[in-house]
Amino acid sequence: MGHQWVDISLAWDDRPRFVQNKAPKVTASDMSPAEWPAQPDHEWCPPGHGDLYPAMLGTALGDG
Repeated sequence: MGHQWVDISLAWDDRPRFVQNKAPKVTASDMSPAEWPAQPDHEWCPPGHGDLYPAMLGTALGDG
């Protein structure tokens, strides 16, 4: 039965992935880029609903 799961995971790896774009967070005081040295990933945020179609096209999910 373990072999079946290996086959499923290999098939999954061939599928295109949806990758949402990121936008930099900015400070409220002067709109400069926010900094979070302990966790740099927290310096970014999703751009919002308007980014759905460009993100789909960028990850080849919009083809077809």
